[in-house]
Amino acid sequence: MPISAEQLALSRTLRKNGVFEDATAHRIRRKENIILLLACGDGAHILDVVEFQNTLWEQIDNDNPPVIQTVTPNGGVAVLDPLWPLHKRLPGGLENVWYYTLSGMILKGARMIVGQPHFPCGQARLSDVEPVDLLTASVRGKLHFKHKLKHEPNFLTWVLDIMNDKGKLANDRYEFAKTLPQDHNFGLYPHVDYNGSGKGEDAGKRTYFMSAEKFLRFVGNKPIEF
Repeated sequence: MPISAEQLALSRTLRKNGVFEDATAHRIRRKENIILLLACGDGAHILDVVEFQNTLWEQIDNDNPPVIQTVTPNGGVAVLDPLWPLHKRLPGGLENVWYYTLSGMILKGARMIVGQPHFPCGQARLSDVEPVDLLTASVRGKLHFKHKLKHEPNFLTWVLDIMNDKGKLANDRYEFAKTLPQDHNFGLYPHVDYNGSGKGEDAGKRTYFMSAEKFLRFVGNKPIEF
């Protein structure tokens, strides 16, 4: 699916205004090389996404290859947004993404979530979600997940209860999980497929770093509260 003129214009505007920044190793706040990658499972893009993150995190510790645990719902990190359109048609969809994201962190020992929205996105198109709204959903999903993990103890308890349904969850996983509310990071790394639409910055497939705060200031949204 080729990038639209609107998507291309948005990407250029976000780059020009410093909202889309180069995704370089100095943006990474953690030294651990275990991450939970929450990205769209689109087969045309997921390999490029994983390879980029692998290369990026190798810069932190070349002696220990990164461990990348993937959660890949159609729509990627935007599906964490409670207002994502499909949640009205798919009861339990939001809870499933919550569970697989947090349980994946616990199982692999990941304190870092890499959330990856991308466009063109087929699921966003089917749901009539405009490119800027896809990014808004990604920011809202990130902030909502962090809020639940940090301020709603029952959220973590709910996930642990499901994981230990057969009584086989190791004690060290419990201990690790208890530290997550106060010790985790969540970064947004939009991926854009320019699909030969131009040269230089408008060519190929590119991954950027996007600050939630900068994006919200750019679109003029009030701080998101829960």
